[in-house]
Amino acid sequence: YGPWICVDCAVLDDEKQEEAIFGCQDRKMEGALKQAKNGVCLLQNVEAITRKNQAKLLEALDYGSIWGAGGQRGISDIRLLATGAAVKQAAAEGFFSMELFYLLSGLTLEIPPLRERPQDLENALDYYFDCYKKKYAKYFALTKDARSFLLKQPWYGNLLQLDRFCERMILESDNRLIGQEFVRTLCEEIIGKGPEMPGNKNVTEKERILDLLERCHGDRQKIADEIGISKVTLWRRMKQYGIEE
Repeated sequence: YGPWICVDCAVLDDEKQEEAIFGCQDRKMEGALKQAKNGVCLLQNVEAITRKNQAKLLEALDYGSIWGAGGQRGISDIRLLATGAAVKQAAAEGFFSMELFYLLSGLTLEIPPLRERPQDLENALDYYFDCYKKKYAKYFALTKDARSFLLKQPWYGNLLQLDRFCERMILESDNRLIGQEFVRTLCEEIIGKGPEMPGNKNVTEKERILDLLERCHGDRQKIADEIGISKVTLWRRMKQYGIEE
């Protein structure tokens, strides 16, 4: 068993991505591709890699080496894994290198969203609910109706959204037995209706994102937290609605 090296491409700008993945010889820093020798290199949210670094990664995987100011450095004996929610779509729309997409697609696994996995959703709800009860040393229980209501929600932000919701629910409830009316009100307050389906309803979410961009002064992490989705999901929706970065 070798090292497990993980890089989240969505939280890094172009320069930081390059350093994290390929390293920097001037600073004598090895990148993930070198650090993962005889192990695994995981690139999370690979669709967020900039075009320059896509080209560099394609070259590195194609030729088994990294070129930089200090010359050529070989990479070998690594397993490269990549995760992303819409890589194929990004490639089709020209945001992601089609060559790199095919190179990374030797074996693909598609994980359905949480709302399409009812048993996983039920287990996750129990897990987060119990975690925050213990964290804040509070005893709470959900009524049958409240639990049923939560299991019927779409949870577009998947585990992240459910996690944040459960914490807020524990912190704000005044009653030890949490009922349906409370969770319904909380859902409407912090989740709203969630992302709308394609069509005229998209205007609602687009306007909300534009409003948050102004109120949060462009801070994507704050905006994502406000909506209850991940930062990379926010990036994809901004692309979808034609919102400039």
